Amino acid sequence: MTALWIIAGILLLLFILCHSSVAICFSYQNGLKITVRYLCFSRVLIPAPEKKAKKPPKKPESKRQKAVAKTEKKAKEKRSLPETVQLIRFLIEALLPPLDHARRHLRLTDLEVYVVTGGEDAAECAVSYGRMCGYLATVLSLLRQTIMVKVRACKVGMNFAAEQTRFILSGKCKLRVWFFFSTGAYALVRLVKQYMGQTASRPAKPVHLKGGISHEASH
Repeated sequence: MTALWIIAGILLLLFILCHSSVAICFSYQNGLKITVRYLCFSRVLIPAPEKKAKKPPKKPESKRQKAVAKTEKKAKEKRSLPETVQLIRFLIEALLPPLDHARRHLRLTDLEVYVVTGGEDAAECAVSYGRMCGYLATVLSLLRQTIMVKVRACKVGMNFAAEQTRFILSGKCKLRVWFFFSTGAYALVRLVKQYMGQTASRPAKPVHLKGGISHEASH
């Protein structure tokens, strides 16, 4: 009976951990601040703490070594460009469905937007006010069509004494841990299938045997 209670407690704990949300809290007033929170844990990502790194002393290089290094770098860039394009295409084809899966479960909550428009004169301030109202309406409409959005406040005002427009922005992006794991597993399966499909579609390389006879190597 004790073992059943222990197993039930472990399952309940896993259920709570998987169904809890990871929140990315962002705010912008005088500067951008991003904090990641999960349960009672939090970590500030931006602004990141400054670390003073000691630079190792550089060794003097001869002219010959510099020329060789420059030639090798150019050759590597020429070889790596097609490979980089192919890798980007491979990743896009493999990861778009998993990212779309995560997008459908992403939530933007507690969104607050405060804008105070300014300008050199009243006419410019009024024009900025109208443009800002249009921009915010368009952006919020696009967000609501893409993810789930809950707006707490969205206000636009005018200050004829201000020379510039000021923004105050804050909100939280939330995604349950379970969807992190399911999206990661989905992405891994897609990557493996995409890689195996590309490997199977490659043409066979001819193998030369003794006597000048050649045949295509089978995978």
